[in-house]
Amino acid sequence: PSTVVFAWSTSRRLSVECLGVQVTPLGPAFGVFKYDVRLLFDAADPPFWLGSTEHSVGSIKSTGVVLPAGNAPLRLQVLVAGPTSDVELKLLNSTSVQVGSIKFTDIDLATSTNYLAVDMDARTAYQNVTGTFSSGTSKLDEMTSSGDFFQMLPEYWDYNASSWATLQCVTGGTSGGTATAYYYKAWQ
Repeated sequence: PSTVVFAWSTSRRLSVECLGVQVTPLGPAFGVFKYDVRLLFDAADPPFWLGSTEHSVGSIKSTGVVLPAGNAPLRLQVLVAGPTSDVELKLLNSTSVQVGSIKFTDIDLATSTNYLAVDMDARTAYQNVTGTFSSGTSKLDEMTSSGDFFQMLPEYWDYNASSWATLQCVTGGTSGGTATAYYYKAWQ
């Protein structure tokens, strides 16, 4: 999808799909060529707005941390730092009922500079030392069958009551790791 930012509201971005561009020359005017440019976009109805600021919520452990959101689905990325050997991410709705989980075993995050980068939307999981979500050693083979990538859906929280979903990071090992969640708030 493409993103459109309007001058009158730069704090939100419209998520759209560009269907085409049409350019028609209008001819020279005072030695300068002019063009009529038309862009055709397709947007959801109601439109899907993304916040322009990425939010990060850190120090996520087994007790969990709430993820304040808008009123539309989120694209969630979670970065787990070592030391740990096993990682389970759990999503609880605003009434503390578990609605999603994903578990990785035999992950070797020996130090705090080793990371497991999980992108729930792209359905990827990489181990690396850079903390990037798009490169490293794929850890999809270390996923257990007891969970799967999960979505952050608005039915998991109550936007009007500011009652949010909770993300937990349960890790193995003696000292355990911590997680940081990254996302853009979204509205419909």
